[in-house]
Amino acid sequence: NVGIINIHFTNFKDKWEFFKDKDFLFHLDDDVIELSMIKSYTNTEPICHCGWGEKFGGKEKWKIMIKKLCGLKN
Repeated sequence: NVGIINIHFTNFKDKWEFFKDKDFLFHLDDDVIELSMIKSYTNTEPICHCGWGEKFGGKEKWKIMIKKLCGLKN
């Protein structure tokens, strides 16, 4: 089981600015605009857990994406 959670308040700055110089595997969010910027400007994999974020996993695929990135089997 992988159980690492990191919560960081970005003081209302775009989240990609926090991730740009860091080595995170993924970021789970429900804001597809933030996820798009993270995809464009960082090496962190953006993942959306909501139905409107199909481009980044969406309601059905986000858990599979996380397991794959962590090297776990489905």
